[in-house]
Amino acid sequence: MFVDIFDKRRRLIGTIRQVSEPKFLLLVQYESIELLHDIERGLSSIIELRSYVYDKSTNITRDEFNDLLMYNNMIIIRTRQISSTIITRPKRLTLIIEYEYGEQIPQWYRFCQQQFISYLAYKTMLPSFVPPDEELIEIIEKKSSPVMKDELSILPTIILARPLVDNFKLLRTLECRHDISIITRDYHLLSMSIDKQPDILIDSITSMLIFDLNTKLDIHLVQHKIQSMTLHSCRIHIAILTSGSTPDFILSTYITPITQLAKQIQEHETNIEIHIKSFSSLDEFANHVAQLVQQSSTLKYVLTPTPSWNEKMLLRRCSSLNSISTQLILQRLKNVDLSIVNLDLLISQCPEIPMNYLKTFLADMHKST
Repeated sequence: MFVDIFDKRRRLIGTIRQVSEPKFLLLVQYESIELLHDIERGLSSIIELRSYVYDKSTNITRDEFNDLLMYNNMIIIRTRQISSTIITRPKRLTLIIEYEYGEQIPQWYRFCQQQFISYLAYKTMLPSFVPPDEELIEIIEKKSSPVMKDELSILPTIILARPLVDNFKLLRTLECRHDISIITRDYHLLSMSIDKQPDILIDSITSMLIFDLNTKLDIHLVQHKIQSMTLHSCRIHIAILTSGSTPDFILSTYITPITQLAKQIQEHETNIEIHIKSFSSLDEFANHVAQLVQQSSTLKYVLTPTPSWNEKMLLRRCSSLNSISTQLILQRLKNVDLSIVNLDLLISQCPEIPMNYLKTFLADMHKST
């Protein structure tokens, strides 16, 4: 069964990169230690499985479960009683299996039904309890068949610039708590100035810049980076990170000129939106990013984990493109010679990209030929 799931994912991943990795939860009654060892031996032959056995007398916490799920795709919990409340991000789970189920079977079955998670229940020994509702147990056993979802879930995906990837807490919060898939771009390796690229790319027209007031900033470089975002993004979110109470002179040194620049840009460029918001904690910032992702348009293009040669070429040639708009053009016009493509075709195939950026793209392409 697990092999079939991974085979299905391999078939899809060639066409849809953002197919989420299958994640499994196995619940084994605490008294069934021999069964636990049998399960471990049986699963050891499946190469794709990275399993972790939680075999402690204390119940697993939500944070522990989220951390384990980040690095493993199979969590096996040996427990006497466990509640479905430990599952805070149900979209991450593909299948839940209960061995030697007890009185909690109706709870887990209903939870899986509500969250559209495939569910199986197995019993290898007679129950030591009297079921509270024989009819319910009978129905559950009939319904808990190994029928997998027709489609594996596709997670919303954003692009992070390389320096942010070192922030483990931010990655964990976005991936585990908010079900956001992360792709990275090291613009330095692409021989591109990091000052012209966003820290986070939400979609083809939405960029985010992050300025940490706890570090020394060059306000001129900050202003230059904000100005550079307008070349390829018409929605710009500026995140100001603070910690506790920030002195007034620090705020005036940075926030005042940033606010003034944003006002000037929006007065001259009516299609540009600039939003400035400060955050006192990383969790607050991550929650804000998740809200922006949810508000973003539905994913209609594939984002590749590593930049292709064509993406590198277009990013270097065309100042009006970012990593997402570049991939969008390459996918929608994969059989078209971009050096001679006309504006009407670009507009019809890539309506998400504003016309002024497409015009600049054409001008840059003609200069390069």
